[in-house]
Amino acid sequence: MDPRAVVVRRGYKSYGNTPVLADLNMAVSKGSIYGLLGASGCGKTTLLSCVVGRRRLDSGQVTVLGVAPGTSGSGVPGRRVGYMPQEISLYCNFTIKENVIYFGKLFDMKNKELKEKLKFLVQLFDLPDSNTRVNNLSGGQQRRVSLVVAMVHDPDLLVLDEPTVGMDPMLRLTIWEYLMEISRARGKTIIITTHYIEEARQADTVGLMRNGYLLEETSPLDLLDKYGCESLEEVFLLLSTRQDEKLDPSLSINVHEEESASGIYELETLGQNKTNSSEDGACRGPRKKCIFSEVSTAKIVALLYRNVLSIGRDTMLMLFFFGQSMLMVGSFYLALSGNPSDLALAVVNHDATSPSRLCQGPRALGGCNFTDLSCLFLDHIGGPVFRKEFYDSPEEAQRAVGQGKAWGAVYLGENFTQAFEERIQGGIRVADDAVEQGSIFTWLDMSDDIISWAVKDELYTKYRDFSRQVLASRGFNPKYGDLPMKIFEPVFGKSKVDFLYAASPGLLIFLNFFLGVSLSVWTVVLERVQGLLTRNIVSGVTTFEIMLSYFVCMFVMICMQAGLIVVFAFLLFHYYNVGSLALISLFLIAQGTCGLLYGFVISTCCNNEGIAIYSATGSLCPLFVFGGIIWPVEGMNRYLYYLSMVMPLTLPIRALRWIMVRGWTLRNTEVLVGFLTMFCWMAVFSVACMVVFRFKKL
Repeated sequence: MDPRAVVVRRGYKSYGNTPVLADLNMAVSKGSIYGLLGASGCGKTTLLSCVVGRRRLDSGQVTVLGVAPGTSGSGVPGRRVGYMPQEISLYCNFTIKENVIYFGKLFDMKNKELKEKLKFLVQLFDLPDSNTRVNNLSGGQQRRVSLVVAMVHDPDLLVLDEPTVGMDPMLRLTIWEYLMEISRARGKTIIITTHYIEEARQADTVGLMRNGYLLEETSPLDLLDKYGCESLEEVFLLLSTRQDEKLDPSLSINVHEEESASGIYELETLGQNKTNSSEDGACRGPRKKCIFSEVSTAKIVALLYRNVLSIGRDTMLMLFFFGQSMLMVGSFYLALSGNPSDLALAVVNHDATSPSRLCQGPRALGGCNFTDLSCLFLDHIGGPVFRKEFYDSPEEAQRAVGQGKAWGAVYLGENFTQAFEERIQGGIRVADDAVEQGSIFTWLDMSDDIISWAVKDELYTKYRDFSRQVLASRGFNPKYGDLPMKIFEPVFGKSKVDFLYAASPGLLIFLNFFLGVSLSVWTVVLERVQGLLTRNIVSGVTTFEIMLSYFVCMFVMICMQAGLIVVFAFLLFHYYNVGSLALISLFLIAQGTCGLLYGFVISTCCNNEGIAIYSATGSLCPLFVFGGIIWPVEGMNRYLYYLSMVMPLTLPIRALRWIMVRGWTLRNTEVLVGFLTMFCWMAVFSVACMVVFRFKKL
């Protein structure tokens, strides 16, 4: 049996072109404490991450407890190793007890065992009440909780990265005494890094590490005797000086090569080690089956427990996710459901008979005589849409439009009433002068398409009403004044539309997609940045299990959010809809799920929350523009049109529009295609996540 718990031979690891570990050899005996000493940036954390299976070497070999980390049944990552990273790596909105329960449940520990362990470790490390939240603890107390979490399942190998930083000297002594006790009395192997070099005198073996090399590896007393120094710090300075001066170019330990040649222990071949070592270090089977390895029920239950607590206690996240949907639905209705009103209209009326050329009250029609028809027309265009402002000349009115004081100018000439009467009586034989003088001249500000459309529509509509009234008073058929085109009630939709009517399907789809992306990006990236993802993976959880647990919890939230949106949009604010609310809910859930998976892709590809947020917002902008939300895709450049049709939002928006406005169901091809498009993109995003899991370090 190999007496060594951890063996590293010819270890090499680099990030880009920068070597972090260089031809490193290391051996840790079972049942011993190994103190790994070195300055920040020397490669200690990278070495430890390779030992626990979080990363793998670019070349070289690693065995832990007799096998390569990540191989089937090795227990590393998993139950056989306890890992305390440099970061606190705790769920800060959990209590001490909840953190311990969660990590204990990952190892399928029983409640009674967990309770006893928690009580013992809390007393040993002088922690406050176990129901205290971690974010209410001091930095030193948080590190002690992190140590408790690493030790709670009684692992064979403890890997502790700077566990005593910031602690009281007496408490550091207590921790070291306990570590020596479990090492010597119970055969536990402990690898510990520390800034306090002299503290490492209590270790059985120390390894001095600098610039990716292990300078020396032996017992503290042997080191002091060998180099004639009084402190380990002096030894370290001496070896560092020699390395800088290159007095000894082969300072890495070579003793392992001799032992290997004599047959004291054997390692797997380099090729086998690379094959069996997993990049994420959490596979419980061969690498090719990593993504689809068996899912542990105990771990899924623990992860779901964690997600419910973590997400439920994140007040800002809950307010954003659920409050944002309600706020946006209400804002859409209040801001987009009305048509423009109180628009300034510059009016010049030279037809009025009053001395001031202004209309004196409403006009009345009687007998066969017309009087001040210009004023009658202006009476029609009063009301909420226009605010009439009178000017003396057409030039002044046009100038007001040019200065932005009015959205349009209307001019009625001196003989408007008489000329309009001639137009009616003369029919098709009316003279050109009568046609010209009986016309209403307008100049519009077309800088805002929506407002100019509202102005033109109101003028056309009111002119029709005016002409009908005049014709009826003369005994003519009032419909004679209409355009010779009969437009019946619409087959689908409503005659009087507003921007909300046109944009609501797209806005609802985009809102669900956006919130799905935001939810998954924020939670997953935040866990990764805080070091929690690493700690979970070293505990034996696969990235597939982590994402699956997140997906389950977030899918429930997506369903709840879709229900809220339907209630607010269609039952409270009465968005126009003639379709099935159940089918609309299904579409919103599917689109939110699609956004959820897209967020997973972003969060797995990005290394920090800043890049993830930029990537998410940057990619959502073209989806909003090209999705047909604010402008029909039929009005786009043809190449952009074809591009937009394969985007995740375009066809689902169109399908939801036909559900809401036409009342169509999944039996209609266009609705079905929109629905299937969402599932196709879900599949694409899921596969992308799996590919990233396999080839990218998470």
